Amino acid sequence: LLLTFRGSCPSTDCVTRAARRRDQRRQQARDKISALTGAQALHAGREAWHRRKTQRAHRTATHTCRSVRTARPNTQTTASAEEMAPGAAANPRAKPKGVHKAKNALHKRRREQRGLAKTSKKTAKNRARDVERRLRKLKANGGAAADVAESEKRLAALREEASGAADARKKVATEKRYAERYRKVKFFERQKVERRLKKLRKELAARPAADGPARVKALEDDLLYIKHYPRDRKYV
Repeated sequence: LLLTFRGSCPSTDCVTRAARRRDQRRQQARDKISALTGAQALHAGREAWHRRKTQRAHRTATHTCRSVRTARPNTQTTASAEEMAPGAAANPRAKPKGVHKAKNALHKRRREQRGLAKTSKKTAKNRARDVERRLRKLKANGGAAADVAESEKRLAALREEASGAADARKKVATEKRYAERYRKVKFFERQKVERRLKKLRKELAARPAADGPARVKALEDDLLYIKHYPRDRKYV
Protein backbone atom coordinates (compact mmCIF):
# COMPACT_ATOMS: atom_id res chain seq x y z
CA LEU A 1 0.00 0.00 0.00
CA LEU A 2 1.54 3.30 -1.13
CA LEU A 3 0.32 6.53 0.45
CA THR A 4 1.61 9.62 -1.43
CA PHE A 5 1.09 13.17 -0.18
CA ARG A 6 1.23 16.33 -2.27
CA GLY A 7 4.59 18.00 -2.58
CA SER A 8 8.05 16.58 -2.05
CA CYS A 9 10.87 16.84 0.48
CA PRO A 10 12.74 20.20 0.36
CA SER A 11 16.15 20.20 -1.26
CA THR A 12 19.43 20.92 0.53
CA ASP A 13 19.64 24.49 -0.83
CA CYS A 14 16.15 25.32 0.38
CA VAL A 15 16.95 23.98 3.83
CA THR A 16 20.17 26.03 3.97
CA ARG A 17 18.43 29.25 2.95
CA ALA A 18 15.64 28.65 5.44
CA ALA A 19 18.17 28.07 8.22
CA ARG A 20 20.04 31.25 7.28
CA ARG A 21 16.83 33.31 7.34
CA ARG A 22 15.88 31.78 10.67
CA ASP A 23 19.26 32.72 12.17
CA GLN A 24 18.88 36.27 10.88
CA ARG A 25 15.43 36.61 12.46
CA ARG A 26 16.74 35.29 15.78
CA GLN A 27 19.67 37.75 15.72
CA GLN A 28 17.28 40.63 15.01
CA ALA A 29 15.09 39.54 17.92
CA ARG A 30 18.13 39.38 20.22
CA ASP A 31 19.19 42.89 19.19
CA LYS A 32 15.73 44.24 19.94
CA ILE A 33 15.66 42.51 23.35
CA SER A 34 19.15 43.74 24.24
CA ALA A 35 17.98 47.33 23.60
CA LEU A 36 15.24 46.92 26.20
CA THR A 37 15.68 46.82 29.97
CA GLY A 38 13.96 45.22 32.98
CA ALA A 39 10.44 43.83 32.63
CA GLN A 40 10.18 44.80 28.95
CA ALA A 41 13.16 42.62 28.06
CA LEU A 42 11.75 39.68 30.05
CA HIS A 43 8.34 39.99 28.37
CA ALA A 44 9.88 40.27 24.90
CA GLY A 45 12.09 37.23 25.54
CA ARG A 46 9.09 35.13 26.54
CA GLU A 47 7.16 36.18 23.44
CA ALA A 48 10.09 35.28 21.21
CA TRP A 49 10.43 31.85 22.86
CA HIS A 50 6.72 31.06 22.37
CA ARG A 51 6.88 32.25 18.76
CA ARG A 52 9.87 29.97 18.02
CA LYS A 53 8.10 27.04 19.66
CA THR A 54 5.00 27.55 17.50
CA GLN A 55 7.06 27.85 14.31
CA ARG A 56 9.01 24.69 15.15
CA ALA A 57 5.80 22.70 15.66
CA HIS A 58 4.39 24.02 12.39
CA ARG A 59 7.54 23.07 10.45
CA THR A 60 7.50 19.55 11.92
CA ALA A 61 3.86 19.00 10.95
CA THR A 62 4.40 20.35 7.43
CA HIS A 63 7.47 18.17 6.82
CA THR A 64 5.60 15.08 8.04
CA CYS A 65 2.69 15.71 5.70
CA ARG A 66 5.03 16.16 2.72
CA SER A 67 6.94 12.95 3.33
CA VAL A 68 6.20 9.73 1.46
CA ARG A 69 5.32 6.67 3.54
CA THR A 70 5.44 3.17 2.15
CA ALA A 71 3.83 0.16 3.89
CA ARG A 72 5.22 -3.21 2.82
CA PRO A 73 2.46 -5.69 2.05
CA ASN A 74 2.56 -8.90 4.08
CA THR A 75 2.00 -11.77 1.68
CA GLN A 76 1.53 -14.29 4.50
CA THR A 77 -1.49 -12.61 6.12
CA THR A 78 -2.90 -10.73 3.09
CA ALA A 79 -6.43 -11.81 2.29
CA SER A 80 -9.38 -10.53 0.30
CA ALA A 81 -12.32 -8.67 1.82
CA GLU A 82 -14.48 -11.80 1.72
CA GLU A 83 -11.89 -13.84 3.70
CA MET A 84 -11.39 -11.26 6.43
CA ALA A 85 -13.37 -11.40 9.67
CA PRO A 86 -16.12 -8.79 10.33
CA GLY A 87 -14.53 -5.46 11.13
CA ALA A 88 -11.20 -6.45 9.54
CA ALA A 89 -11.52 -3.79 6.82
CA ALA A 90 -11.07 -1.10 9.47
CA ASN A 91 -8.12 -2.95 11.03
CA PRO A 92 -5.32 -3.72 8.55
CA ARG A 93 -3.57 -5.94 11.15
CA ALA A 94 -6.57 -8.26 11.51
CA LYS A 95 -5.88 -11.90 10.72
CA PRO A 96 -7.82 -13.84 8.07
CA LYS A 97 -11.01 -15.58 9.06
CA GLY A 98 -10.48 -18.98 10.67
CA VAL A 99 -6.95 -18.42 11.99
CA HIS A 100 -8.01 -18.28 15.65
CA LYS A 101 -10.26 -21.31 15.23
CA ALA A 102 -7.39 -23.32 13.72
CA LYS A 103 -5.06 -22.33 16.58
CA ASN A 104 -7.60 -23.37 19.19
CA ALA A 105 -8.15 -26.70 17.46
CA LEU A 106 -4.39 -27.31 17.35
CA HIS A 107 -4.10 -26.46 21.05
CA LYS A 108 -6.87 -28.92 21.95
CA ARG A 109 -5.37 -31.66 19.78
CA ARG A 110 -1.96 -31.30 21.43
CA ARG A 111 -3.49 -31.47 24.90
CA GLU A 112 -5.38 -34.62 23.96
CA GLN A 113 -2.18 -36.22 22.65
CA ARG A 114 -0.44 -35.54 25.97
CA GLY A 115 -3.40 -36.89 27.91
CA LEU A 116 -4.22 -33.59 29.63
CA ALA A 117 -7.69 -32.65 30.78
CA LYS A 118 -9.77 -30.15 28.81
CA THR A 119 -9.30 -26.55 29.83
CA SER A 120 -12.39 -24.56 30.75
CA LYS A 121 -12.81 -20.99 31.97
CA LYS A 122 -16.27 -21.70 33.37
CA THR A 123 -16.75 -21.76 37.12
CA ALA A 124 -18.12 -24.78 38.93
CA LYS A 125 -21.46 -23.00 39.33
CA ASN A 126 -21.81 -22.44 35.56
CA ARG A 127 -20.75 -26.03 34.78
CA ALA A 128 -23.32 -27.32 37.28
CA ARG A 129 -25.97 -25.23 35.53
CA ASP A 130 -25.03 -26.76 32.16
CA VAL A 131 -25.23 -30.29 33.57
CA GLU A 132 -28.58 -29.47 35.15
CA ARG A 133 -29.98 -28.35 31.78
CA ARG A 134 -28.68 -31.51 30.13
CA LEU A 135 -30.25 -33.61 32.88
CA ARG A 136 -33.63 -31.94 32.34
CA LYS A 137 -33.42 -32.64 28.61
CA LEU A 138 -32.54 -36.28 29.24
CA LYS A 139 -35.51 -36.72 31.57
CA ALA A 140 -37.87 -34.91 29.22
CA ASN A 141 -36.79 -36.94 26.16
CA GLY A 142 -36.65 -40.25 28.00
CA GLY A 143 -32.87 -40.69 27.96
CA ALA A 144 -31.03 -43.77 29.08
CA ALA A 145 -30.96 -44.52 32.78
CA ALA A 146 -27.16 -44.76 32.77
CA ASP A 147 -26.83 -41.27 31.27
CA VAL A 148 -29.30 -39.84 33.79
CA ALA A 149 -27.45 -41.44 36.72
CA GLU A 150 -24.09 -40.20 35.46
CA SER A 151 -25.44 -36.66 35.02
CA GLU A 152 -26.94 -36.68 38.51
CA LYS A 153 -23.64 -37.87 39.98
CA ARG A 154 -21.69 -35.18 38.12
CA LEU A 155 -24.22 -32.53 39.13
CA ALA A 156 -23.84 -33.42 42.81
CA ALA A 157 -20.03 -33.22 42.55
CA LEU A 158 -20.17 -29.84 40.79
CA ARG A 159 -22.60 -28.42 43.36
CA GLU A 160 -20.30 -29.52 46.15
CA GLU A 161 -17.33 -27.94 44.37
CA ALA A 162 -19.27 -24.70 43.82
CA SER A 163 -20.27 -24.51 47.48
CA GLY A 164 -16.66 -25.12 48.53
CA ALA A 165 -15.41 -22.36 46.21
CA ALA A 166 -18.04 -19.97 47.57
CA ASP A 167 -17.04 -20.77 51.15
CA ALA A 168 -13.37 -20.21 50.30
CA ARG A 169 -14.11 -16.82 48.74
CA LYS A 170 -16.22 -15.85 51.73
CA LYS A 171 -13.46 -16.89 54.13
CA VAL A 172 -10.85 -14.86 52.25
CA ALA A 173 -13.09 -11.79 52.30
CA THR A 174 -13.69 -12.20 56.05
CA GLU A 175 -9.95 -12.55 56.72
CA LYS A 176 -9.21 -9.37 54.80
CA ARG A 177 -11.91 -7.44 56.65
CA TYR A 178 -10.79 -8.60 60.11
CA ALA A 179 -7.10 -8.08 59.27
CA GLU A 180 -7.80 -4.44 58.44
CA ARG A 181 -10.01 -3.98 61.50
CA TYR A 182 -7.71 -5.49 64.16
CA ARG A 183 -4.32 -4.62 62.65
CA LYS A 184 -3.57 -1.76 65.06
CA VAL A 185 -4.93 -3.57 68.11
CA LYS A 186 -2.73 -6.60 67.49
CA PHE A 187 0.29 -4.45 66.81
CA PHE A 188 0.01 -2.50 70.06
CA GLU A 189 -0.65 -5.62 72.15
CA ARG A 190 2.30 -7.42 70.59
CA GLN A 191 4.56 -4.46 71.36
CA LYS A 192 3.45 -4.45 75.01
CA VAL A 193 4.00 -8.19 75.49
CA GLU A 194 7.41 -8.09 73.79
CA ARG A 195 8.54 -5.21 76.03
CA ARG A 196 7.37 -7.02 79.16
CA LEU A 197 9.08 -10.23 78.06
CA LYS A 198 12.34 -8.43 77.35
CA LYS A 199 12.24 -6.61 80.69
CA LEU A 200 11.42 -9.82 82.61
CA ARG A 201 14.27 -11.75 81.01
CA LYS A 202 16.68 -8.96 81.85
CA GLU A 203 15.53 -8.93 85.50
CA LEU A 204 15.78 -12.72 85.77
CA ALA A 205 19.28 -12.63 84.31
CA ALA A 206 20.33 -10.15 87.01
CA ARG A 207 18.36 -11.70 89.88
CA PRO A 208 16.81 -15.18 89.36
CA ALA A 209 13.41 -15.93 90.95
CA ALA A 210 11.49 -19.12 91.66
CA ASP A 211 8.45 -18.12 89.59
CA GLY A 212 10.55 -16.67 86.74
CA PRO A 213 10.12 -19.50 84.20
CA ALA A 214 6.35 -19.58 84.79
CA ARG A 215 6.04 -15.82 84.17
CA VAL A 216 8.16 -16.08 81.02
CA LYS A 217 6.01 -18.99 79.79
CA ALA A 218 2.81 -16.97 80.38
CA LEU A 219 4.11 -14.01 78.35
CA GLU A 220 5.29 -16.29 75.55
CA ASP A 221 1.83 -17.87 75.42
CA ASP A 222 0.27 -14.40 75.18
CA LEU A 223 2.61 -13.59 72.30
CA LEU A 224 1.70 -16.79 70.45
CA TYR A 225 -2.00 -16.02 71.03
CA ILE A 226 -1.61 -12.63 69.37
CA LYS A 227 0.46 -13.88 66.43
CA HIS A 228 -1.49 -17.04 65.61
CA TYR A 229 -5.06 -15.99 66.38
CA PRO A 230 -7.47 -17.25 63.64
CA ARG A 231 -7.70 -14.56 60.99
CA ASP A 232 -11.34 -15.29 60.10
CA ARG A 233 -12.64 -14.64 63.63
CA LYS A 234 -13.21 -11.50 65.66
CA TYR A 235 -10.20 -10.72 67.80
CA VAL A 236 -10.97 -10.86 71.53
